[in-house]
Amino acid sequence: AMRCMQRLWGSVAQGSRCLERDAMGLSGSPQLPRQLQQAVSEAAQCPHAAGSTWPSAVTGQQDQHATDNVHRPALHAPASCSSTAPWGTLQTRHAHNRANNYSVLTGTPRPRPDPVLELLRSPEEHLWQRQVLRPPSEVQVVQQGSQLLLTGRAGSVKLDMTELDPTGLVAFKLMQMGTPGLTGAGAGRAILVVASPDKARFQTVFTALERAVQGVMQGFLLALTVKGVGYRLEPVEEVVTRPRKFFEQNPSDKTNFQYPYNKPVSAVRLRVGYSRPVIFPLPPDVRAFCLKPTLLYLYGLQEERLSELAQQIRSIRKPNVYTGNGIQLVGEVLKTKQRTSRKAK
Repeated sequence: AMRCMQRLWGSVAQGSRCLERDAMGLSGSPQLPRQLQQAVSEAAQCPHAAGSTWPSAVTGQQDQHATDNVHRPALHAPASCSSTAPWGTLQTRHAHNRANNYSVLTGTPRPRPDPVLELLRSPEEHLWQRQVLRPPSEVQVVQQGSQLLLTGRAGSVKLDMTELDPTGLVAFKLMQMGTPGLTGAGAGRAILVVASPDKARFQTVFTALERAVQGVMQGFLLALTVKGVGYRLEPVEEVVTRPRKFFEQNPSDKTNFQYPYNKPVSAVRLRVGYSRPVIFPLPPDVRAFCLKPTLLYLYGLQEERLSELAQQIRSIRKPNVYTGNGIQLVGEVLKTKQRTSRKAK
């Protein structure tokens, strides 16, 4: 009953202000607003409201003070209210403002509109690429954030997925299939699930994963050869501390190496036509084997790394376009040019 009376008196106060605004611009008896009429009907049905005193604006009975107030403008009328605006215009304007102000009615910000979805013209081109990589049981795969650590018989390789896929369109998940406490071939075996909507990016990442598994199992070999008079590839038995290639200041006169040189070396001496030999140090994860004075093998766990080093060694003395003398990859096809003979006068 108290809530009903509070709501009624609030509506009565609002209706009284509206009646005063209507009295300032209209003649005749004003009509009660719909909200006030609804509150009056609810209060009349409430059994606890019996015996209450109703104001004249609610009962419709006008006393002397109410009659005077109808013909005399109220002193507390708001300044923003026009004296000639009818009640219907004020009510319509008030309802329009409440409809537009969504945050006032709900107390929450207005929700954003739904995104506009475009229909695919060719759904076949937007199919997701999915593949499961099953490394051998000898290969252990451990996920460290966005990196994958693969360990096998030949060594360990760490792959950074953010470098392989800077766009972030390739999703992967590592799943351990081994059962705890299980011993044997299936213990600790893992599978890697890869999916992407971009076919080219998916093939690049999946090929890199397959190459990494092959690298930790057996590694990669890349052969280099030299062609030319006096061109040789020799192993360096001393420890080289410089990280980059350099010309040897005091070249060694030792040339009677026994080939094939069975020991892996961390640096190579190249005699390729310069006044002094060139020392090319190798990174810690790459080793070289000198099988012949003109044949060199690079061994490593990452194929791309070997290709980069081979191109750096080849750039020291590129093959001549006319004679083909220089450093080249085994199996590389060279296109030589023919020298133009001078025309007889």
